[in-house]
Amino acid sequence: MAGNEITQEYKQLLAQKSSLETSQQKTALDLERCRQDILDAGTITKTLKNFDKAITALSLEDQKDLFSLLLRQVTVWSYDPQKEKAPGKTPGAFTAKIRTKWYKIRLDLYQFPEIDTYYKSISQKKAGSDFTPKWLPREDSNLGPIG
Repeated sequence: MAGNEITQEYKQLLAQKSSLETSQQKTALDLERCRQDILDAGTITKTLKNFDKAITALSLEDQKDLFSLLLRQVTVWSYDPQKEKAPGKTPGAFTAKIRTKWYKIRLDLYQFPEIDTYYKSISQKKAGSDFTPKWLPREDSNLGPIG
């Protein structure tokens, strides 16, 4: 009788051991995948500096998707270069001639963090609700239509 109970318990322990080993292997694989997916500030900085190479490596559809994520707003106005001044040094503003008409165009992009500054601020941040990331899209009341 005791031998039968010990055999049953042994079989249960073997099944439990097998289940735990499978779970451990799965956790180890998940951990390794997470280690491979970690992006550090250096990698992100290097990628942004080589942005033109990264863009040309993407398919046209992926390029469109990426730019739709980067562009916050595109504003276009009719423009008469003989009557109006060009946008000058306004960031993201330029003029373009399309067929026979001139246009003023302004591209507003989402603001990116300064990578090193952003990560240092996160590591030094104190617990509390007063932390507001400085890289989130900003609303600027001075950015009305040009002209």
